[in-house]
Order: sequence, then structure tokens, then C-alpha cells
Amino acid sequence: MIWLSPTSPIVMAYADGFREAGLALPETLTFPALGEEAAVLIFTAFPIVQLLTFLFILPLFRVWGARPHSV
Repeated sequence: MIWLSPTSPIVMAYADGFREAGLALPETLTFPALGEEAAVLIFTAFPIVQLLTFLFILPLFRVWGARPHSV
């Protein structure tokens, strides 16, 4: 990723957490690479999925959302 360095603090925090947890990795995967993927997933993919889900559900709000109260 352009905006995320493999040595950035957030990537190293995830990498250290995976390392301390004793996660067994395949030979082709390193802890910093896994930390980078985790950071990208947490800070990029999840917010995009949340936003798209909100936009898809928004038209249904009139069907199951707030109803005006009769007084």
C-alpha cells in the first residue's frame, strides 16, 4: 500500500500481537506482511463495507424504520 509502510507503528503493533499469540504462519508469509494486511482490512475494507451496507439499507428505512406517532 502506498499510504501504509511495512514498518509503520500500526503494522508493527499487529505483527507483534500475532507473533506474541504464537500464530503459525506459512513459510511465504511474514508477521509484518500479516500486520499490513490486518491494518488494511481494519481501516479500509470494513469501513467501505459498513458504508455500502448503510446505503443499501437506507431505502428500506421507510418500511421498517421510525413511524410518526399519533397524538
